[in-house]
Amino acid sequence: MYLHRRDAGSVAAAGGMYHVAPAGVFQPAALAPAHQANDFSLWRNVQREFSEEFLGNAEHDGNSVDPIAYETENPFVSFERARQAGDFQVFACAVVFEPLTLWVELLTVAVIAAPVFDALFSGMVSVNEEGVAVSTESGRPTTGIPFTADSRERLRSEPLSPISRACIEMAWRYRFELLGR
Repeated sequence: MYLHRRDAGSVAAAGGMYHVAPAGVFQPAALAPAHQANDFSLWRNVQREFSEEFLGNAEHDGNSVDPIAYETENPFVSFERARQAGDFQVFACAVVFEPLTLWVELLTVAVIAAPVFDALFSGMVSVNEEGVAVSTESGRPTTGIPFTADSRERLRSEPLSPISRACIEMAWRYRFELLGR
């Protein structure tokens, strides 16, 4: 699993805490009607977040006039190919309302085949605009944190955002179904 320590000066929610990565509010890349029609998709939202948080690409924050060309622009083309092949699956687990911040988040879990993950994220960054990757191996963000009972237990004593704790618990509860076992 992947977490990052959110930079309190750069994010609206969970600043200074560990948060699941990628994270993101369901929103279009910009407010123009062309963006809304183009981006109104959970899958495309997840793609943008992986692009930003794992690959360090610029935030799709509304500064672009042109809609994103998902059909021709990488990494989106590669993500879509992997999804079509069944090697990049995304599951929506819950919608959570955070009472302390009044933030609503859609808890999603991505399951990506290991060789496909390695290819898609060979250029994974340690630092992005929202924070720093958390890994069990210093300087190797692609290592992440093993999705094991021991890691889950250890995270109970870490500054993990409540939303992230809920996401990890849901993923753990349904891990066999998510992994197709």
